[in-house]
Amino acid sequence: LKNWDKYSEDNLRAPLRSKKKVPTSRTIETPRYAKASTASGVSGGTGEELLNFVPPMEAQLQKGMIYPRTASAVGVGAQPLTVISPKDLLVTTRTDIEVAGIVQNMRTVLVNGKTVQANDKGAFQTVVGLTPGKNNINIEAGDNVEARRVLRLFTYNDIAGISQKSVIEYLATLGYFSEGNSFQPSKPVARDELVSLAVKLAGLRTPAVRQASYPDVPANYWAAPSIYAAAEAGIVDLKGSFNPKQNVTRAEAINIIVKALGKSVPVTNLKTAPYNDVRIDHPYANGVAIAKALGLITGGEDFRPDAMLTRAELAVWLVKTESVKKQIIQLRDFGK
Repeated sequence: LKNWDKYSEDNLRAPLRSKKKVPTSRTIETPRYAKASTASGVSGGTGEELLNFVPPMEAQLQKGMIYPRTASAVGVGAQPLTVISPKDLLVTTRTDIEVAGIVQNMRTVLVNGKTVQANDKGAFQTVVGLTPGKNNINIEAGDNVEARRVLRLFTYNDIAGISQKSVIEYLATLGYFSEGNSFQPSKPVARDELVSLAVKLAGLRTPAVRQASYPDVPANYWAAPSIYAAAEAGIVDLKGSFNPKQNVTRAEAINIIVKALGKSVPVTNLKTAPYNDVRIDHPYANGVAIAKALGLITGGEDFRPDAMLTRAELAVWLVKTESVKKQIIQLRDFGK
Protein backbone atom coordinates (compact mmCIF):
# COMPACT_ATOMS: atom_id res chain seq x y z
CA LEU A 1 0.00 0.00 0.00
CA LYS A 2 2.23 2.78 -1.17
CA ASN A 3 -0.60 5.23 -1.60
CA TRP A 4 -2.48 5.80 1.63
CA ASP A 5 -3.72 9.14 0.47
CA LYS A 6 -6.86 10.74 -0.93
CA TYR A 7 -9.29 7.83 -0.65
CA SER A 8 -12.65 8.17 -2.37
CA GLU A 9 -15.50 5.96 -3.50
CA ASP A 10 -14.41 6.39 -7.12
CA ASN A 11 -10.76 5.45 -6.67
CA LEU A 12 -10.10 2.57 -4.32
CA ARG A 13 -6.32 2.47 -4.40
CA ALA A 14 -5.64 0.11 -1.55
CA PRO A 15 -8.20 -2.73 -1.54
CA LEU A 16 -9.07 -4.14 1.84
CA ARG A 17 -8.49 -7.71 2.91
CA SER A 18 -11.16 -10.28 3.46
CA LYS A 19 -11.22 -14.01 4.05
CA LYS A 20 -15.01 -14.25 3.99
CA LYS A 21 -17.06 -14.76 0.86
CA VAL A 22 -19.80 -12.24 0.27
CA PRO A 23 -23.26 -13.76 -0.28
CA THR A 24 -24.30 -13.03 -3.83
CA SER A 25 -27.11 -14.00 -6.15
CA ARG A 26 -25.17 -13.26 -9.30
CA THR A 27 -22.54 -14.77 -11.56
CA ILE A 28 -19.12 -13.26 -10.97
CA GLU A 29 -17.29 -11.80 -13.92
CA THR A 30 -13.63 -10.83 -14.18
CA PRO A 31 -13.50 -7.46 -12.42
CA ARG A 32 -12.08 -4.22 -13.64
CA TYR A 33 -9.25 -3.21 -11.38
CA ALA A 34 -8.90 0.32 -10.13
CA LYS A 35 -5.48 1.66 -10.97
CA ALA A 36 -3.30 2.75 -8.07
CA SER A 37 -1.88 6.13 -8.95
CA THR A 38 1.08 7.51 -7.11
CA ALA A 39 0.05 10.14 -4.59
CA SER A 40 2.11 13.29 -4.47
CA GLY A 41 4.25 13.84 -1.45
CA VAL A 42 4.59 10.17 -0.55
CA SER A 43 8.15 9.53 0.56
CA GLY A 44 10.17 7.66 3.13
CA GLY A 45 9.52 10.34 5.72
CA THR A 46 5.73 10.29 5.77
CA GLY A 47 5.01 6.78 6.96
CA GLU A 48 2.89 6.17 3.85
CA GLU A 49 5.44 3.72 2.43
CA LEU A 50 4.81 1.34 5.31
CA LEU A 51 1.49 0.27 3.91
CA ASN A 52 3.02 -2.30 1.60
CA PHE A 53 1.90 -5.15 3.83
CA VAL A 54 -1.60 -5.63 2.36
CA PRO A 55 -1.56 -7.67 -0.89
CA PRO A 56 -2.91 -6.11 -4.10
CA MET A 57 -6.43 -6.90 -5.25
CA GLU A 58 -5.25 -9.24 -8.00
CA ALA A 59 -3.57 -11.55 -5.48
CA GLN A 60 -6.63 -11.56 -3.27
CA LEU A 61 -8.90 -12.43 -6.18
CA GLN A 62 -6.70 -15.35 -7.19
CA LYS A 63 -6.89 -16.70 -3.66
CA GLY A 64 -10.66 -16.30 -3.56
CA MET A 65 -10.41 -13.87 -0.67
CA ILE A 66 -12.70 -11.20 -2.10
CA TYR A 67 -15.54 -11.04 -4.58
CA PRO A 68 -15.94 -7.49 -5.88
CA ARG A 69 -18.98 -6.60 -7.95
CA THR A 70 -19.96 -3.77 -10.23
CA ALA A 71 -23.17 -3.05 -12.09
CA SER A 72 -21.38 -3.72 -15.37
CA ALA A 73 -20.59 -7.28 -14.30
CA VAL A 74 -24.15 -8.24 -15.12
CA GLY A 75 -26.79 -6.73 -17.30
CA VAL A 76 -28.74 -4.30 -15.15
CA GLY A 77 -32.04 -5.92 -14.36
CA ALA A 78 -30.87 -9.37 -15.47
CA GLN A 79 -30.62 -10.58 -11.88
CA PRO A 80 -33.11 -10.43 -9.00
CA LEU A 81 -30.90 -7.96 -7.10
CA THR A 82 -28.21 -5.67 -8.48
CA VAL A 83 -26.33 -3.36 -6.11
CA ILE A 84 -24.76 -0.45 -7.96
CA SER A 85 -23.24 1.37 -5.02
CA PRO A 86 -21.29 1.34 -2.81
CA LYS A 87 -18.33 -0.67 -4.00
CA ASP A 88 -17.37 -3.60 -1.81
CA LEU A 89 -14.28 -3.19 0.40
CA LEU A 90 -14.50 0.57 0.17
CA VAL A 91 -12.36 2.97 2.21
CA THR A 92 -13.86 6.39 2.83
CA THR A 93 -13.85 9.27 5.29
CA ARG A 94 -17.52 10.06 4.71
CA THR A 95 -19.94 9.82 7.62
CA ASP A 96 -22.61 8.21 5.45
CA ILE A 97 -22.84 6.34 2.16
CA GLU A 98 -25.44 6.01 -0.59
CA VAL A 99 -26.78 2.51 -1.16
CA ALA A 100 -28.43 2.13 -4.55
CA GLY A 101 -29.41 -0.64 -6.93
CA ILE A 102 -32.15 -2.36 -8.90
CA VAL A 103 -34.48 -5.14 -7.80
CA GLN A 104 -36.68 -7.33 -10.01
CA ASN A 105 -40.35 -8.07 -9.35
CA MET A 106 -40.31 -6.46 -5.91
CA ARG A 107 -41.16 -3.01 -4.59
CA THR A 108 -39.11 -3.10 -1.40
CA VAL A 109 -35.69 -4.20 -0.20
CA LEU A 110 -34.13 -4.37 3.24
CA VAL A 111 -30.95 -2.39 3.85
CA ASN A 112 -29.50 -3.35 7.24
CA GLY A 113 -33.00 -4.32 8.28
CA LYS A 114 -34.59 -1.05 7.15
CA THR A 115 -37.31 -1.20 4.49
CA VAL A 116 -36.46 0.82 1.39
CA GLN A 117 -39.02 1.45 -1.36
CA ALA A 118 -38.18 0.81 -5.02
CA ASN A 119 -39.77 2.80 -7.85
CA ASP A 120 -41.81 1.34 -10.69
CA LYS A 121 -38.59 0.44 -12.53
CA GLY A 122 -37.19 -1.37 -9.50
CA ALA A 123 -34.58 1.26 -8.65
CA PHE A 124 -33.94 1.93 -4.98
CA GLN A 125 -31.74 4.34 -3.08
CA THR A 126 -31.08 5.16 0.56
CA VAL A 127 -28.34 6.55 2.79
CA VAL A 128 -26.64 4.53 5.52
CA GLY A 129 -24.68 6.15 8.34
CA LEU A 130 -21.11 4.97 8.90
CA THR A 131 -19.26 4.68 12.19
CA PRO A 132 -15.46 4.95 12.37
CA GLY A 133 -14.00 1.52 11.63
CA LYS A 134 -15.57 -1.45 9.88
CA ASN A 135 -19.13 -1.23 8.59
CA ASN A 136 -21.18 -4.06 7.11
CA ILE A 137 -24.12 -3.23 4.84
CA ASN A 138 -26.55 -6.02 3.98
CA ILE A 139 -29.06 -5.60 1.15
CA GLU A 140 -31.86 -8.17 0.99
CA ALA A 141 -34.55 -8.78 -1.61
CA GLY A 142 -36.41 -11.92 -0.67
CA ASP A 143 -33.90 -14.77 -0.72
CA ASN A 144 -31.33 -12.67 -2.56
CA VAL A 145 -28.69 -11.07 -0.37
CA GLU A 146 -25.81 -8.75 -1.20
CA ALA A 147 -23.18 -7.54 1.28
CA ARG A 148 -20.96 -4.51 1.12
CA ARG A 149 -18.06 -3.88 3.48
CA VAL A 150 -16.96 -0.31 4.09
CA LEU A 151 -14.11 1.00 6.21
CA ARG A 152 -14.71 4.51 7.45
CA LEU A 153 -11.65 6.45 8.56
CA PHE A 154 -11.93 9.36 10.94
CA THR A 155 -10.49 12.56 9.49
CA TYR A 156 -9.85 16.19 10.35
CA ASN A 157 -10.50 19.43 8.49
CA ASP A 158 -6.89 20.64 8.61
CA ILE A 159 -4.93 17.69 7.17
CA ALA A 160 -6.16 17.60 3.57
CA GLY A 161 -2.96 19.03 2.13
CA ILE A 162 -0.32 17.17 4.11
CA SER A 163 1.50 13.97 3.15
CA GLN A 164 0.76 12.31 6.50
CA LYS A 165 -3.02 12.56 5.98
CA SER A 166 -3.81 8.86 5.66
CA VAL A 167 -1.43 7.88 8.47
CA ILE A 168 -3.18 10.32 10.81
CA GLU A 169 -6.61 9.06 9.73
CA TYR A 170 -5.76 5.44 10.49
CA LEU A 171 -4.27 6.33 13.87
CA ALA A 172 -7.31 8.42 14.76
CA THR A 173 -9.62 5.57 13.76
CA LEU A 174 -7.62 3.25 16.03
CA GLY A 175 -8.04 5.69 18.91
CA TYR A 176 -4.52 7.07 19.12
CA PHE A 177 -5.77 10.59 18.50
CA SER A 178 -9.02 12.01 19.82
CA GLU A 179 -11.93 12.94 17.60
CA GLY A 180 -12.54 16.58 16.82
CA ASN A 181 -12.63 19.02 13.94
CA SER A 182 -8.92 19.80 13.77
CA PHE A 183 -5.71 17.83 14.26
CA GLN A 184 -3.18 20.68 14.34
CA PRO A 185 -0.37 18.72 12.66
CA SER A 186 2.28 21.38 13.30
CA LYS A 187 1.44 21.77 16.98
CA PRO A 188 4.19 20.66 19.41
CA VAL A 189 3.46 17.55 21.46
CA ALA A 190 3.18 18.00 25.22
CA ARG A 191 4.49 15.46 27.70
CA ASP A 192 1.03 14.41 28.90
CA GLU A 193 -0.17 13.62 25.36
CA LEU A 194 3.02 11.78 24.45
CA VAL A 195 2.96 9.61 27.56
CA SER A 196 -0.73 8.80 27.05
CA LEU A 197 0.04 7.60 23.52
CA ALA A 198 3.12 5.70 24.72
CA VAL A 199 1.02 3.84 27.30
CA LYS A 200 -1.52 2.90 24.63
CA LEU A 201 1.31 1.78 22.37
CA ALA A 202 2.70 -0.38 25.17
CA GLY A 203 -0.73 -1.89 25.87
CA LEU A 204 -0.56 -0.98 29.56
CA ARG A 205 -3.60 -0.89 31.81
CA THR A 206 -4.54 2.52 33.20
CA PRO A 207 -6.28 1.96 36.55
CA ALA A 208 -7.86 4.79 38.47
CA VAL A 209 -5.32 6.87 40.39
CA ARG A 210 -5.98 7.51 44.07
CA GLN A 211 -2.68 9.17 44.87
CA ALA A 212 -0.71 11.63 42.77
CA SER A 213 2.38 10.22 41.06
CA TYR A 214 4.00 13.63 40.76
CA PRO A 215 3.46 16.87 42.71
CA ASP A 216 2.27 18.61 39.53
CA VAL A 217 -0.05 15.80 38.37
CA PRO A 218 -3.11 15.59 40.65
CA ALA A 219 -4.97 12.29 40.85
CA ASN A 220 -7.96 13.77 38.97
CA TYR A 221 -5.85 15.06 36.05
CA TRP A 222 -7.06 13.64 32.73
CA ALA A 223 -3.73 11.96 31.95
CA ALA A 224 -2.94 10.88 35.52
CA PRO A 225 -3.76 7.16 34.95
CA SER A 226 -1.48 7.01 31.90
CA ILE A 227 1.30 8.97 33.60
CA TYR A 228 1.09 6.69 36.62
CA ALA A 229 1.18 3.56 34.43
CA ALA A 230 4.17 4.92 32.50
CA ALA A 231 6.04 5.68 35.72
CA GLU A 232 5.33 2.21 37.11
CA ALA A 233 6.58 0.61 33.88
CA GLY A 234 9.76 2.67 33.85
CA ILE A 235 8.83 4.55 30.69
CA VAL A 236 9.26 7.87 32.52
CA ASP A 237 11.27 8.74 35.61
CA LEU A 238 9.38 9.09 38.88
CA LYS A 239 11.80 11.64 40.30
CA GLY A 240 10.84 15.29 40.67
CA SER A 241 8.06 16.97 38.74
CA PHE A 242 6.48 15.69 35.54
CA ASN A 243 5.72 19.01 33.78
CA PRO A 244 2.69 17.63 31.88
CA LYS A 245 2.21 20.68 29.63
CA GLN A 246 5.85 21.02 28.68
CA ASN A 247 6.54 20.38 25.01
CA VAL A 248 8.89 17.48 24.32
CA THR A 249 11.96 17.49 22.14
CA ARG A 250 12.40 14.94 19.39
CA ALA A 251 15.17 13.20 21.32
CA GLU A 252 13.20 12.88 24.55
CA ALA A 253 10.09 11.76 22.67
CA ILE A 254 11.82 8.99 20.72
CA ASN A 255 13.47 7.80 23.93
CA ILE A 256 10.03 7.46 25.58
CA ILE A 257 8.61 5.63 22.57
CA VAL A 258 11.53 3.19 22.53
CA LYS A 259 10.93 2.43 26.21
CA ALA A 260 7.21 1.98 25.55
CA LEU A 261 8.09 -0.67 22.97
CA GLY A 262 9.81 -2.63 25.72
CA LYS A 263 13.30 -1.93 24.47
CA SER A 264 15.85 -1.43 27.22
CA VAL A 265 17.93 1.68 26.76
CA PRO A 266 21.49 1.09 28.02
CA VAL A 267 23.21 3.82 29.95
CA THR A 268 26.63 3.10 28.49
CA ASN A 269 27.97 5.43 25.83
CA LEU A 270 27.84 4.50 22.17
CA LYS A 271 30.95 3.96 20.09
CA THR A 272 29.44 5.72 17.08
CA ALA A 273 27.06 8.67 17.11
CA PRO A 274 23.71 7.83 15.44
CA TYR A 275 23.53 11.26 13.76
CA ASN A 276 25.87 14.18 13.20
CA ASP A 277 23.93 16.29 15.68
CA VAL A 278 23.46 13.53 18.29
CA ARG A 279 26.79 13.12 20.02
CA ILE A 280 27.57 9.88 21.81
CA ASP A 281 27.38 11.74 25.13
CA HIS A 282 23.90 13.13 24.41
CA PRO A 283 21.52 12.06 27.24
CA TYR A 284 19.18 10.36 24.73
CA ALA A 285 21.81 9.11 22.27
CA ASN A 286 21.13 5.45 23.05
CA GLY A 287 17.39 5.81 22.60
CA VAL A 288 17.91 7.58 19.28
CA ALA A 289 20.31 4.85 18.14
CA ILE A 290 17.83 2.09 19.03
CA ALA A 291 14.99 3.91 17.24
CA LYS A 292 17.16 4.26 14.15
CA ALA A 293 18.02 0.56 14.24
CA LEU A 294 14.30 -0.28 14.52
CA GLY A 295 13.50 1.90 11.52
CA LEU A 296 11.34 4.33 13.47
CA ILE A 297 13.53 7.20 12.33
CA THR A 298 15.39 7.13 9.05
CA GLY A 299 17.30 9.18 6.53
CA GLY A 300 19.43 12.27 6.70
CA GLU A 301 22.59 13.05 8.56
CA ASP A 302 20.90 15.18 11.21
CA PHE A 303 18.13 14.29 13.65
CA ARG A 304 17.39 17.73 15.18
CA PRO A 305 17.26 16.28 18.71
CA ASP A 306 16.42 19.54 20.45
CA ALA A 307 13.63 20.59 18.08
CA MET A 308 10.10 20.29 19.42
CA LEU A 309 8.25 17.21 18.15
CA THR A 310 5.12 17.97 16.13
CA ARG A 311 1.93 15.93 16.12
CA ALA A 312 2.42 15.00 12.44
CA GLU A 313 5.95 13.74 13.15
CA LEU A 314 4.68 11.71 16.08
CA ALA A 315 2.07 10.08 13.84
CA VAL A 316 4.79 8.92 11.44
CA TRP A 317 6.83 7.40 14.27
CA LEU A 318 3.82 5.59 15.69
CA VAL A 319 2.78 4.03 12.38
CA LYS A 320 6.28 2.61 11.93
CA THR A 321 6.01 0.46 15.07
CA GLU A 322 5.18 -3.21 14.64
CA SER A 323 2.23 -3.07 17.04
CA VAL A 324 0.51 -0.27 15.11
CA LYS A 325 1.20 -2.02 11.80
CA LYS A 326 -0.59 -5.10 13.11
CA GLN A 327 -3.53 -3.04 14.34
CA ILE A 328 -3.90 -1.40 10.94
CA ILE A 329 -3.80 -4.77 9.18
CA GLN A 330 -6.57 -6.04 11.47
CA LEU A 331 -8.59 -2.87 10.89
CA ARG A 332 -8.36 -3.34 7.13
CA ASP A 333 -9.08 -7.07 7.21
CA PHE A 334 -12.81 -7.84 7.18
CA GLY A 335 -12.00 -11.49 7.80
CA LYS A 336 -11.09 -10.65 11.40
